[in-house]
Amino acid sequence: MSRKIHCSVLLLNDKIIDWKVGKHKKEVPEAFLISFIKCKFESSNLKVKNKTFISNERKDTKEIYEVKAKDFMKNWEIHKSFAGFYLPY
Repeated sequence: MSRKIHCSVLLLNDKIIDWKVGKHKKEVPEAFLISFIKCKFESSNLKVKNKTFISNERKDTKEIYEVKAKDFMKNWEIHKSFAGFYLPY
């Protein structure tokens, strides 16, 4: 059985301020609640980018989390005010 794994990044001025990889896709900046609260004064400069991966096997899932999602996030620099708990790459 295949499943979807979503990689979502919250961008502030086109730099990563937060990210999430998992079964739930983040569609809007408010979905990143803590980061959105910290950055709400700059909310006009916030946007979300997503990429969805399909996992058919356990090894696919591991590769998505450890390689493919990180490669997707490397499209952007890390913002100096990064709000996440762990750096994405």
